[in-house]
Amino acid sequence: MLWILMIGMAMNMTLASFLWTMNAIGVHGQLEKSLSVAGMVLMLNSGASVVGNLVGEILFDKISGFRSMMFAALVFFSALSLITTFFYARNLPKKQKRKKQTVTVE
Repeated sequence: MLWILMIGMAMNMTLASFLWTMNAIGVHGQLEKSLSVAGMVLMLNSGASVVGNLVGEILFDKISGFRSMMFAALVFFSALSLITTFFYARNLPKKQKRKKQTVTVE
């Protein structure tokens, strides 16, 4: 049974490495930041993933699996609503005033 877990972990890390390169290209190309900034963002993402896995493991052991999943869903939807409310709504493009078109006949 352990070998199935090892194969799954190897596949997960291999496929995640493809996403890391695409993420770095996106940060560099779309946001026009340097590749070192993209690397720092990916490093913070990996660190947050490790911390999240450790907290999830502790919650799963202390409280039941169902309760930890419900807590995770609550945290996720709370963060999603806060991000949507405070960041997305503020960064919407403002409506531009239309210029009146005039037709000149010569």
